[in-house]
Amino acid sequence: MAQPVFHLFPQLPLEIRLKIWRLSLEPRVLELHSRRTHYAQAEDWPWQSDCFNPALLSVCDEARGEALQALTVALPMPHGGMLYCDPMRDVLVVLGDSDLPRLRQLFAEVEDQDPRGLRHLALSVAPWAHDYAGPTLRIWQRALFHKLDRLTLVLYRGCDPPAGFHRGTCRLDGFEGKSDHRHMQYLVLVDRFKQYHGRGDSWMMVGKTQIRIEELVFMAEDGSRLD
Repeated sequence: MAQPVFHLFPQLPLEIRLKIWRLSLEPRVLELHSRRTHYAQAEDWPWQSDCFNPALLSVCDEARGEALQALTVALPMPHGGMLYCDPMRDVLVVLGDSDLPRLRQLFAEVEDQDPRGLRHLALSVAPWAHDYAGPTLRIWQRALFHKLDRLTLVLYRGCDPPAGFHRGTCRLDGFEGKSDHRHMQYLVLVDRFKQYHGRGDSWMMVGKTQIRIEELVFMAEDGSRLD
Protein backbone atom coordinates (compact mmCIF):
# COMPACT_ATOMS: atom_id res chain seq x y z
CA MET A 1 0.00 0.00 0.00
CA ALA A 2 1.35 3.39 -0.99
CA GLN A 3 2.08 5.76 1.86
CA PRO A 4 0.01 8.98 1.92
CA VAL A 5 1.82 12.11 0.77
CA PHE A 6 1.12 15.58 2.15
CA HIS A 7 1.73 17.63 -0.96
CA LEU A 8 1.19 20.97 0.76
CA PHE A 9 4.11 20.54 3.19
CA PRO A 10 6.46 22.84 1.19
CA GLN A 11 3.87 25.60 1.46
CA LEU A 12 3.81 25.58 5.26
CA PRO A 13 5.58 28.46 7.04
CA LEU A 14 9.28 27.82 7.57
CA GLU A 15 9.05 27.75 11.38
CA ILE A 16 6.36 25.05 11.23
CA ARG A 17 8.37 22.95 8.77
CA LEU A 18 11.46 23.18 10.98
CA LYS A 19 9.46 22.17 14.03
CA ILE A 20 8.10 19.12 12.19
CA TRP A 21 11.58 18.13 11.08
CA ARG A 22 12.86 18.40 14.65
CA LEU A 23 9.93 16.44 16.12
CA SER A 24 10.65 13.59 13.71
CA LEU A 25 13.99 12.98 15.47
CA GLU A 26 13.53 10.44 18.26
CA PRO A 27 16.08 9.41 20.92
CA ARG A 28 18.09 6.40 19.78
CA VAL A 29 20.14 3.58 21.31
CA LEU A 30 23.37 3.23 19.30
CA GLU A 31 25.70 0.27 19.64
CA LEU A 32 29.46 0.69 19.30
CA HIS A 33 31.79 -2.28 18.94
CA SER A 34 35.35 -3.09 18.04
CA ARG A 35 36.96 -5.83 16.00
CA ARG A 36 39.55 -6.38 18.73
CA THR A 37 39.66 -9.83 20.30
CA HIS A 38 41.43 -8.56 23.43
CA TYR A 39 41.47 -5.20 25.22
CA ALA A 40 45.27 -4.87 24.78
CA GLN A 41 45.17 -5.50 21.04
CA ALA A 42 46.04 -2.48 18.89
CA GLU A 43 43.61 -1.42 16.18
CA ASP A 44 43.48 1.09 13.38
CA TRP A 45 39.94 2.29 14.07
CA PRO A 46 38.48 2.55 17.59
CA TRP A 47 34.77 2.14 16.89
CA GLN A 48 32.40 0.48 14.46
CA SER A 49 28.60 0.37 14.43
CA ASP A 50 25.88 -1.39 12.49
CA CYS A 51 23.33 1.27 13.43
CA PHE A 52 22.24 3.78 10.81
CA ASN A 53 21.84 7.52 10.72
CA PRO A 54 18.40 9.19 10.80
CA ALA A 55 16.74 9.44 7.39
CA LEU A 56 16.26 13.15 8.04
CA LEU A 57 19.89 13.72 7.10
CA SER A 58 19.12 12.61 3.55
CA VAL A 59 15.70 14.18 2.88
CA CYS A 60 16.71 17.66 1.76
CA ASP A 61 19.06 20.50 2.73
CA GLU A 62 16.45 22.08 4.99
CA ALA A 63 15.79 18.83 6.88
CA ARG A 64 19.49 18.02 7.13
CA GLY A 65 20.31 21.45 8.51
CA GLU A 66 17.65 21.11 11.19
CA ALA A 67 18.75 17.58 12.05
CA LEU A 68 22.35 18.71 12.53
CA GLN A 69 21.17 21.23 15.13
CA ALA A 70 20.45 18.20 17.35
CA LEU A 71 22.90 15.64 15.96
CA THR A 72 25.91 17.62 17.12
CA VAL A 73 28.37 14.72 17.29
CA ALA A 74 29.68 12.73 14.32
CA LEU A 75 31.77 9.70 15.32
CA PRO A 76 34.19 8.56 12.57
CA MET A 77 33.49 5.08 11.27
CA PRO A 78 35.59 2.87 8.97
CA HIS A 79 35.56 3.55 5.23
CA GLY A 80 35.02 7.27 5.74
CA GLY A 81 31.56 7.04 7.25
CA MET A 82 30.13 8.95 10.20
CA LEU A 83 27.68 7.95 12.91
CA TYR A 84 25.71 11.03 13.96
CA CYS A 85 24.27 11.26 17.46
CA ASP A 86 22.56 13.60 19.86
CA PRO A 87 24.66 13.37 23.06
CA MET A 88 21.84 14.81 25.15
CA ARG A 89 19.23 12.20 24.20
CA ASP A 90 20.90 9.23 22.50
CA VAL A 91 22.39 6.29 24.43
CA LEU A 92 25.79 4.99 23.33
CA VAL A 93 26.14 1.28 24.13
CA VAL A 94 29.72 -0.04 24.15
CA LEU A 95 29.78 -3.79 23.52
CA GLY A 96 32.51 -6.13 24.75
CA ASP A 97 35.39 -5.19 27.04
CA SER A 98 35.28 -2.01 29.09
CA ASP A 99 38.55 -0.19 28.50
CA LEU A 100 39.06 3.08 30.39
CA PRO A 101 41.51 4.67 27.89
CA ARG A 102 39.15 3.98 24.99
CA LEU A 103 36.18 5.31 26.95
CA ARG A 104 38.19 8.43 27.76
CA GLN A 105 38.83 8.80 24.03
CA LEU A 106 35.10 8.44 23.34
CA PHE A 107 34.18 11.04 25.96
CA ALA A 108 36.81 13.41 24.59
CA GLU A 109 35.59 12.89 21.01
CA VAL A 110 32.06 13.82 22.07
CA GLU A 111 33.12 16.81 24.16
CA ASP A 112 35.33 18.17 21.38
CA GLN A 113 32.25 18.45 19.18
CA ASP A 114 29.67 19.29 21.86
CA PRO A 115 30.99 20.70 25.19
CA ARG A 116 27.87 19.43 26.98
CA GLY A 117 29.35 15.95 26.64
CA LEU A 118 27.80 12.50 26.66
CA ARG A 119 24.86 12.12 29.05
CA HIS A 120 23.91 8.41 28.91
CA LEU A 121 26.35 5.53 28.47
CA ALA A 122 25.64 1.80 28.53
CA LEU A 123 28.22 -0.98 28.93
CA SER A 124 28.08 -4.76 28.61
CA VAL A 125 27.63 -6.30 32.02
CA ALA A 126 30.02 -9.23 31.40
CA PRO A 127 33.33 -7.37 32.07
CA TRP A 128 31.92 -6.23 35.43
CA ALA A 129 31.07 -9.70 36.78
CA HIS A 130 34.08 -10.03 39.07
CA ASP A 131 34.81 -9.55 42.76
CA TYR A 132 36.43 -6.13 42.38
CA ALA A 133 33.90 -4.66 39.95
CA GLY A 134 32.23 -2.45 42.57
CA PRO A 135 35.43 -0.72 43.75
CA THR A 136 36.63 -0.44 40.14
CA LEU A 137 33.37 1.20 39.12
CA ARG A 138 33.71 3.70 41.95
CA ILE A 139 37.20 4.62 40.71
CA TRP A 140 35.90 5.05 37.17
CA GLN A 141 33.04 7.11 38.55
CA ARG A 142 35.53 9.63 39.98
CA ALA A 143 37.74 9.51 36.87
CA LEU A 144 35.10 9.71 34.14
CA PHE A 145 31.53 8.66 34.87
CA HIS A 146 30.71 11.60 37.13
CA LYS A 147 29.96 13.52 33.93
CA LEU A 148 27.06 11.22 33.03
CA ASP A 149 23.40 11.58 33.79
CA ARG A 150 23.07 7.79 33.80
CA LEU A 151 25.14 4.62 33.43
CA THR A 152 23.41 1.40 32.40
CA LEU A 153 24.81 -2.14 32.42
CA VAL A 154 23.19 -4.24 29.70
CA LEU A 155 22.46 -7.95 29.60
CA TYR A 156 24.32 -8.65 26.40
CA ARG A 157 27.58 -10.58 26.47
CA GLY A 158 28.56 -10.44 22.81
CA CYS A 159 31.40 -8.28 21.54
CA ASP A 160 29.53 -7.72 18.27
CA PRO A 161 25.87 -7.27 17.34
CA PRO A 162 23.98 -10.50 16.57
CA ALA A 163 24.15 -11.98 13.08
CA GLY A 164 21.66 -10.34 10.77
CA PHE A 165 21.79 -6.98 12.50
CA HIS A 166 22.45 -4.38 9.83
CA ARG A 167 20.72 -1.02 9.67
CA GLY A 168 18.42 -2.19 12.43
CA THR A 169 17.59 -0.48 15.71
CA CYS A 170 18.37 -1.10 19.38
CA ARG A 171 16.41 -0.44 22.52
CA LEU A 172 16.89 -0.83 26.27
CA ASP A 173 14.21 -2.78 28.14
CA GLY A 174 13.69 -2.86 31.88
CA PHE A 175 12.65 -5.99 33.76
CA GLU A 176 9.65 -4.67 35.67
CA GLY A 177 6.63 -6.92 35.25
CA LYS A 178 8.49 -9.64 33.31
CA SER A 179 8.59 -13.29 34.28
CA ASP A 180 10.62 -14.94 31.50
CA HIS A 181 14.14 -16.38 31.58
CA ARG A 182 15.64 -12.93 31.00
CA HIS A 183 14.05 -11.74 34.22
CA MET A 184 15.59 -14.73 35.99
CA GLN A 185 18.98 -13.71 34.61
CA TYR A 186 18.36 -10.24 35.98
CA LEU A 187 17.52 -11.57 39.46
CA VAL A 188 20.71 -13.65 39.47
CA LEU A 189 22.72 -10.56 38.56
CA VAL A 190 21.01 -8.45 41.22
CA ASP A 191 21.96 -11.02 43.84
CA ARG A 192 25.50 -11.37 42.49
CA PHE A 193 26.08 -7.63 42.23
CA LYS A 194 25.37 -6.73 45.85
CA GLN A 195 28.67 -4.88 45.66
CA TYR A 196 26.96 -2.35 43.40
CA HIS A 197 24.56 -1.38 46.15
CA GLY A 198 24.91 1.95 47.85
CA ARG A 199 23.29 2.60 51.19
CA GLY A 200 20.63 0.07 52.11
CA ASP A 201 19.14 -1.73 49.12
CA SER A 202 19.50 1.13 46.65
CA TRP A 203 21.90 0.86 43.74
CA MET A 204 25.09 2.87 43.88
CA MET A 205 25.07 6.31 42.28
CA VAL A 206 26.99 6.65 39.02
CA GLY A 207 26.80 10.04 37.42
CA LYS A 208 23.64 11.81 38.58
CA THR A 209 21.41 8.74 39.06
CA GLN A 210 21.51 5.17 40.33
CA ILE A 211 23.12 2.58 38.09
CA ARG A 212 20.63 0.46 36.13
CA ILE A 213 20.69 -3.06 34.67
CA GLU A 214 18.61 -3.45 31.51
CA GLU A 215 18.30 -5.75 28.54
CA LEU A 216 19.76 -4.68 25.20
CA VAL A 217 17.39 -5.66 22.40
CA PHE A 218 18.41 -5.73 18.74
CA MET A 219 15.70 -5.28 16.12
CA ALA A 220 16.16 -6.17 12.45
CA GLU A 221 15.29 -3.72 9.69
CA ASP A 222 11.88 -5.42 9.32
CA GLY A 223 11.13 -4.89 13.02
CA SER A 224 11.69 -8.50 14.14
CA ARG A 225 13.71 -9.21 17.26
CA LEU A 226 17.19 -10.72 16.89
CA ASP A 227 18.32 -13.10 19.66
